[in-house]
Amino acid sequence: EAYRSVRTAVCFSALGNAHRVIQVTSPAAGDGKSTLAMNFAVSLAQSGKKTLIMESDFRRPKVHKLTGVENKKGVVDVLRGRAEISDAIKETELEGFYVMPCGSRPKNPSELLTRPEYEHLLSVLREKFDYVIVDTPPVLVVTDPCSVAPRVDGVVLCVRLSRHTREFGRRALEQLRDVGASMSGIVINGVEETDAY
Repeated sequence: EAYRSVRTAVCFSALGNAHRVIQVTSPAAGDGKSTLAMNFAVSLAQSGKKTLIMESDFRRPKVHKLTGVENKKGVVDVLRGRAEISDAIKETELEGFYVMPCGSRPKNPSELLTRPEYEHLLSVLREKFDYVIVDTPPVLVVTDPCSVAPRVDGVVLCVRLSRHTREFGRRALEQLRDVGASMSGIVINGVEETDAY
């Protein structure tokens, strides 16, 4: 139900129609961004939207593990010209839900994300799908997410509730805004229903 709430908040906001390629990131590791990205994508597919989740965390890819698809060919292979886009997109048992895993692990993840080929890939996928959910590494750990942010329609920041939440969240937002990111929203993770506030 919580993931449906995220879907509703993003899709039915004033920016809903314009925000179709959405990056999911977090300030730090362990905030739950990959789980959010996958369940957000599944929720969109369940609502009848043709949805792709695209791996863009080339350092610690999790999308293929979370979805159970094979990881032989993926985003990296397409960017290097070693695979066609259609070969890298995997179908799942859920109708309308597709996965584009990492594929070969690169030695230069940051450079791959800044290439014109990456922007071209996003524009091709935008035409093929109603929604593209892009899973990227944490903002405060590596520079990769800030290379992706200006190329997508919107960014969802996933923050786990802790004593560092406010500080980490503020720093992550500042870095994303510095590169011109359009923020779709912030998801606070790890909130117990028993919490008073």
